[in-house]
Amino acid sequence: MLAMSETVQLDADKLDELYDQLGDNAAEDVVCRAMEELALRLDHSDRLHQKSAREELRKCVKSLAAIADQIGMAAVSSVAASVIQCIDQ
Repeated sequence: MLAMSETVQLDADKLDELYDQLGDNAAEDVVCRAMEELALRLDHSDRLHQKSAREELRKCVKSLAAIADQIGMAAVSSVAASVIQCIDQ
């Protein structure tokens, strides 16, 4: 089991862009829904990994990366891309 010690970092420019495009209330709603989706997809990814369902896992992780990128979570998106690369290899 890997020890997790990384702090959460967000791309402030990406968030600013989102807030500029949508306005404060709509952007906050998007961010909240995205965080909920990330949590669901992380849990689902874990279950798919345990079942060795690689194709489904790849699709789930790809969508997770897109959501993370949308709200400025570049590190999460990068890790997801690495997971996809591992699945493909």
